[in-house]
Amino acid sequence: MENSKISWQLLAQYISNEASEKEREEVEAWIKTKKENAQLIDTLREKISLLDKEYPYPIDTDVEWKQMKLKLQKVMEVSHRRSPALIKWGVSIAASIALLVVAYSTIMNNYFNPKEYYALDTTKEITLADGSIITLNKNSTLSLFKDFGGETREVALSGEAFFDVKRDEQRPFIIQTGNSTTRVLGTSFNINAYQADHVSVTVLSGKVSFSSSNDEVILEKDDVAFYNKNENNIVKTENSDFNFLTWKTGVIRFENTSLQEVVQFLSAHYNIDILLESKEIQKCRITAVFDNYTLEEVLSALEHILSIQYTKHGNQIKVSGQECFIKN
Repeated sequence: MENSKISWQLLAQYISNEASEKEREEVEAWIKTKKENAQLIDTLREKISLLDKEYPYPIDTDVEWKQMKLKLQKVMEVSHRRSPALIKWGVSIAASIALLVVAYSTIMNNYFNPKEYYALDTTKEITLADGSIITLNKNSTLSLFKDFGGETREVALSGEAFFDVKRDEQRPFIIQTGNSTTRVLGTSFNINAYQADHVSVTVLSGKVSFSSSNDEVILEKDDVAFYNKNENNIVKTENSDFNFLTWKTGVIRFENTSLQEVVQFLSAHYNIDILLESKEIQKCRITAVFDNYTLEEVLSALEHILSIQYTKHGNQIKVSGQECFIKN
């Protein structure tokens, strides 16, 4: 395959890792046809690397290409008056510079415009290039930093997410949540950062570093830490919340929990207003596990277990009853 049969745009996509599998195969086949082709690719990669250090800002490809066409015309005019060899040299240099412009622009645009993942009215599972799996809760956003996959793996979280991080001793995984930072090598944990001023990190496995501007704690399995911006501190304790992952697993667990606390949790989880009509049943306690139950199924089970009744009026549920059989 001759040089003229491969486009500079395709080479730019190849060098900046934007080519499809089919396009990559085409370029790699072209590289094998001539030793000079492989040398050209190596040279261009080296030049782009140098540009990255010298010009750490995006390039306006359209402007640069217009300027390049004017320069190319001048080169061709001068070359035409001299020799065919000079014409070939002029075209090669101009085309190489054009490729640098396109390829470098592609790289820098990716650098300054990180990928973002959104979960709106449902949860969303994401598998990143490093093999880490992140599950976003509703109304959450995960942003990959411009150099994700380089020396570090850095992201920013708004909302809530569960992280199952692929272990990499050389590249720590860092999550920015407002004024707090979570840093790991490989572990699984949950971060609740719907309010950046009040962030919690709960560890399921492994070890996690959780820090703010003036505080840092190391968390291990079954630890939880809370960051409070107003007090500018982090408080670490043992996790006693069985349901911190209910949003992900759908499993609800109560261990000798008062009905008042049960109702508060169900109201938040199912996004509905639930009222207890009698004080007598507020202290009723329940131990049960509900695996992906609907709200109606949970309430029906509570009716049976505690001998209570519930009625639904629009987006409000009222729970009534006499003293229950199981109470504090």
